[in-house]
Amino acid sequence: MEGNIYNNFGSLIRDRRKSLKMNQSELAKKSSINRVTIARIENGEQKIFLDTTLKLIKALDLDLVDVIEKLMSISPEKEIEDKFKSSETQDLMMKILKLEREKKDKAKQGGLDAE
Repeated sequence: MEGNIYNNFGSLIRDRRKSLKMNQSELAKKSSINRVTIARIENGEQKIFLDTTLKLIKALDLDLVDVIEKLMSISPEKEIEDKFKSSETQDLMMKILKLEREKKDKAKQGGLDAE
């Protein structure tokens, strides 16, 4: 599945949508993103901002950390470095990853405490 990061992200979104037996119109409604934009994202034709990414991840009940880790494992390393080369972007991504990982750990702990 190696390709550019936008193709990889689009494939990930399409695969998840299909696994949920959801069409693009349903995802558009659930994520508040235009259906044409979703089609362009799934085809790797649309560069997307963080807010759009988060809407899709939430609508498809995905985990942000898992998505980023998967993208990092299938996208060429040089491309990822280029996309996240500004220190501000790197700092923001690290903060997001840390918060999401803490949230996931707390949820796991809560599940263990309930047993």
